[in-house]
Amino acid sequence: MLGKENAAGFTKLTKVLTVVQGSADGLTISPGLTSGNELVKAAGKDFFSYRWPDLYKKLDTEGQAATNQLMFEGGTADAFCARMQKAADAI
Repeated sequence: MLGKENAAGFTKLTKVLTVVQGSADGLTISPGLTSGNELVKAAGKDFFSYRWPDLYKKLDTEGQAATNQLMFEGGTADAFCARMQKAADAI
């Protein structure tokens, strides 16, 4: 997926850009737009912003704590998923 050819195939199938620079060059991402740069320019700088912590503060905080437990305290994937599901259900 991190190679240009595979990333281009992913974008063709899903219409979603990847992080691989140049992989979407020449592809039609949205009608009339053939590059990620054109897409960002057309949408405007405020369209693409990271607002997860603002919109879902409680879930963000729980997600950080659950991730830290998983990565640094010997947590398990099952425990992480259960914890995050419980937090999502509460919201």
